[in-house]
Amino acid sequence: MIITKDSEPSRTAGLQAGDLIVGLEGWRVDNLPQYRAINAFFKNDVMKISAWRTNRFDVTLTAPNRLMGIEFRTHPITGWAEE
Repeated sequence: MIITKDSEPSRTAGLQAGDLIVGLEGWRVDNLPQYRAINAFFKNDVMKISAWRTNRFDVTLTAPNRLMGIEFRTHPITGWAEE
């Protein structure tokens, strides 16, 4: 999943627009439905995210109700030349 709009809390944690989210809580994430399903299993506000910019990196951040205030979408979009 690609971050299309970041927020102050996400930037403070080290995430920015253009980063790819590749994992959540130790689980691989390929698309938005997977992200939402994994996120639903956890109730605490501390999130562990694996992301990719030029290399894979991990961040831990506190997000009330597990909402970081960012916008993201599945990447690449189905139907584009890349899949």
